[in-house]
Amino acid sequence: MAAHRAGQFAGALDGFHRDIIAQLPLGANESTTTPLARIPVTWVRSIPGMPCYGQSMKSATIFLGAALAAWGAHHAWQTHERAVIDRKLDAIADVYGFVPVRMPDGAPKNTVLILAPINCPSDGAQRADALEAKLQSLGIPSQRLNQYSVAGARAEDREPIERAFNVMSGTIPAVMINGQARANPSIDEVTGEFHKLD
Repeated sequence: MAAHRAGQFAGALDGFHRDIIAQLPLGANESTTTPLARIPVTWVRSIPGMPCYGQSMKSATIFLGAALAAWGAHHAWQTHERAVIDRKLDAIADVYGFVPVRMPDGAPKNTVLILAPINCPSDGAQRADALEAKLQSLGIPSQRLNQYSVAGARAEDREPIERAFNVMSGTIPAVMINGQARANPSIDEVTGEFHKLD
């Protein structure tokens, strides 16, 4: 009987782990699920049909609480780290919020590069599609890319390349125009940057 109950408990807990994993955020600024830091530990006790087994249940709750606390600390550090990066970028941004970067190899001049997944249903890719369509309607040349590559970089390229990676690690899409880049700009910011040198 005890072995049967232990099996029921293990099965229910395994299902709980799958539920928790399914609610992990998909990536930076792309999550459509509840952050784990907000999931109450007491959920482990509210799973329908899951019996309470005293010390085993208490141990599982403590373990899950510790795991959630660790995830929360990691998420808080990532948020802090992103805020530091954004402050550095803001300090050197132009009036449209774009910062100087090393353009990818083969980038054409006077063309808006939109970096985001292609043929993808994610929010970032959909924003990129909408931006591309709007630019086409305005007669502004644009090009979609799903990767950024630079070969033969020199020592002086290190900081501009690092800034490019920092922009691309922000909210998708990243947009690059004539050596300047910004994460998820509005259409007005893109057109303003494009026509800045007119």
